Amino acid sequence: MASDRNCCPLSATLCLALLAVMTNVGTVWNEVVWDDRAAVAYNTDLHRSTSVSNLWHNDYWGQPMTAVDSHKSWRPLATLTFRWNYLVHRLEPVGYHVINIFLHALTTCLVMIVGAHVLRDRRSAMIASLMFVAHPIHTEPVASIVGRADLLCGVFTLAAVYFHLISSVVSTCDATVLHQMNRFTAWAIAHALALAACLSKEVGIACFPLFTAFDMIILLCDIQPWKGPMVKPRTSPPLRRITCLRCAISTACALIVLLIHAARHGKQLLYSWTVLENSVASNLRGDVRAQLLSYAYIHTQYFSKLLLPLRLSYDYGHPCIDHVTSVLDVRNLQSFTLYLLLLVVTIVGLLYRLKSVLYTILLIALPFVPASHVFLPIGTILGERLLYLPSVGFCLLFALLYRTVEVPAKTMKVSEHKPTCNSHFLVKVRRSTGHRRRYIEMSSKSKWRRIVQRTAPCAFLIWRAQLATAGALFIFAGLRT
Repeated sequence: MASDRNCCPLSATLCLALLAVMTNVGTVWNEVVWDDRAAVAYNTDLHRSTSVSNLWHNDYWGQPMTAVDSHKSWRPLATLTFRWNYLVHRLEPVGYHVINIFLHALTTCLVMIVGAHVLRDRRSAMIASLMFVAHPIHTEPVASIVGRADLLCGVFTLAAVYFHLISSVVSTCDATVLHQMNRFTAWAIAHALALAACLSKEVGIACFPLFTAFDMIILLCDIQPWKGPMVKPRTSPPLRRITCLRCAISTACALIVLLIHAARHGKQLLYSWTVLENSVASNLRGDVRAQLLSYAYIHTQYFSKLLLPLRLSYDYGHPCIDHVTSVLDVRNLQSFTLYLLLLVVTIVGLLYRLKSVLYTILLIALPFVPASHVFLPIGTILGERLLYLPSVGFCLLFALLYRTVEVPAKTMKVSEHKPTCNSHFLVKVRRSTGHRRRYIEMSSKSKWRRIVQRTAPCAFLIWRAQLATAGALFIFAGLRT
């Protein structure tokens, strides 16, 4: 069973939902504009006279998936919710926005619940949820009606991740038959929710790689750290075999979903994007190097929207972002720095078997892959709504860093306190880099006192200053939006 620190108080979760509603209640009176008109006003799939089966064959905008001018955005579940709205209040925009706000509030609650399991700490999960609520990057998916697909996909994805996490809590070799059945039920529910996420938006396909990666992390972190390559694993052979089987099934599910989606496209597998939709795919067609450099720079722009969302826009069409066509372009330094940062954090998580770090990195990276232009170009150079799911991992990572670096004021009096888990990790990192030792057990109080006296005040003051700066920037960005 999960420990109490992984359970979220109902009052705190409801307060987060209320805060999410209060921060977005102003969007209720927004009109049907821009892409909303194509998805709602001009979409005949919403009408009662149209068969519901058309949702299975048409795209998000009401066009047949096999048509030449179709964008191949197959989101039947999101379109079905639009149809329910239309049957109740026609084109009155208030109802559409109310549902969007409700879904955003539900997502916020799920961030709290998932964060408590990923970070193993309710306080850190609360910090991540508060940051998720206040982040300005969520303005577009909540305020626009077409953002329904992102919100719905976010709800199903986080719910799927939660059920997958709880299905991995009980050890198979020690569990009763009832617990094993509960594990299987939770695992099956997770895959059903993942399928619903795929039917809400294409980003939902990331659920299945997340399942596989999470199971692989469990296998990796169940090896005793720094005891040599021939160490005996703590897990039993049946558990390892079941985990490998789970990985195989999740991978197979991802392939099946991709095949079903591709079968909807007809003879034309991909849509040819114009310069207004994707200038990199249109203008740099044939120049693979320039495309890779441009997309890498766009990734840095995505990251800047998460880190410092000072300039936000609903559209970044041509020519908002200049292309990177030369290796000598100074903007390549930003791309290199971003990838190096992600690589370093991932390596640290792997070396020290830090599940929480690896989970947060995966929650950032994998939901972003479908929008990253890595495998297929998409219909926008940069879309803030595409950061709705990756922002969950970013907020969890922010809370994890806060928990690791923050040293309470009482910790300054080290003679009265024992080392905490996060401070213990800092001690291991500091000592291992100086003496090349892989595993250190700080049993001596004198060593502990010297390390904390050197690192705690500096880390405490620097982090407090950074947190105050980040808070001021978020408030300023929120007022501007």
